[in-house]
Amino acid sequence: MADKLALQESKEFQLKVLWSGTEGVPGVTDREIFMRVTQVIAECVLRLARGGETTLAFNEASWLREGIRFDTPGKVFKQQNLTLAIEATDQLTKLKCKQHQFVPELLFDKPKHSVCFPHLATAAQYKKHATKFKLEQDLHFSNLKYCASGSLFLKGRQTNVKKVGFFADYFPALAQIASPQTKLEEVSHWDEFVFDDMRTAWGGVDLTSWMLVNRWQHNSSKLLESELSFKVEKTMQGDWDYKLLKQASALYLALQQSGIFQAVPPIFFYDDPVSSRPIMLVEA
Repeated sequence: MADKLALQESKEFQLKVLWSGTEGVPGVTDREIFMRVTQVIAECVLRLARGGETTLAFNEASWLREGIRFDTPGKVFKQQNLTLAIEATDQLTKLKCKQHQFVPELLFDKPKHSVCFPHLATAAQYKKHATKFKLEQDLHFSNLKYCASGSLFLKGRQTNVKKVGFFADYFPALAQIASPQTKLEEVSHWDEFVFDDMRTAWGGVDLTSWMLVNRWQHNSSKLLESELSFKVEKTMQGDWDYKLLKQASALYLALQQSGIFQAVPPIFFYDDPVSSRPIMLVEA
């Protein structure tokens, strides 16, 4: 049954752009943020390539989606380090269930024990759109966190979500934490412009999993944050591409030093608990 959905591991490198609502930048546009960020990416790649062959492709085309993050009265899910969220367009709605701060070794051999593991019947029902379970390692400068993440797609825009049961239909273990009749409360609600048609290549390594997301308060002109990210992924049975990881780490350090990104406050303060799967940030 488990072969009906993708089982992956992911290392995601994340950077927060200094242009955000808290800096009070008036009138900044999605295009201006995109142009400034891609200029910095290009400068960093060219510097790392040291005159070697490079490929830089930054498509300005963007798409809009609506995002909502949920909890319950009494912050039950937050106490469990759980996040429930939807990301919706007119065509598709993505359901996400994440759990942070756990011992990931327990999930490598038995991922179905995770509360975020999707119902396998869902994977068959919506096979045209990938249903995934991932172990994610997120890097925010010196802040490192691990989480399990389950995701799946539904047809159409489905944002009128009121109760836990809506998610529990697709992530059954949630019903062990809160009754399906428990009301959901919005923690945050945003509109985001997504730029994801970007590619960089140098030194024989092609990095295509870029994403720049500008999050605006829902139905508002207030910019909440801009986040640049890129990731390296593999199947749980596969091996890491260490050449790609080394290049990604070198670029991440170069971007940190560019001056347009901010370090986010640490959320969790422990080292990577999976010592057999380390990611070292090394100078180029």
